[in-house]
Amino acid sequence: MTDHPSTLTISDAAAALRSGATTSVALTQASIDAADRHDADLGVYLARFDELALAAAAKADEELAAGVDRGPLHGIPLGVKDIIAAEGGPTTAQSLILDPAWGEGIG
Repeated sequence: MTDHPSTLTISDAAAALRSGATTSVALTQASIDAADRHDADLGVYLARFDELALAAAAKADEELAAGVDRGPLHGIPLGVKDIIAAEGGPTTAQSLILDPAWGEGIG
């Protein structure tokens, strides 16, 4: 693979995963590194689950190596906007009213 994992399109990353040119862990780490470099300026992430993402990436790598392919996004790291309910993460739509801590101590 000649491209850095953070510069690949999703299609190219999926092809590189399946050809063995990269791993899900490498793609995920590149995403984490990019977030570390840029998020202070961009303010994209309200919550990050880096360890969980790396563990899921390692599992995806094991599955792909064993011939288990769960579909075109298997092993591809992604961010989920917090308007989408996801297990283990907040769903606030960046609104104080939907923040579980909102209103604590009132009354």
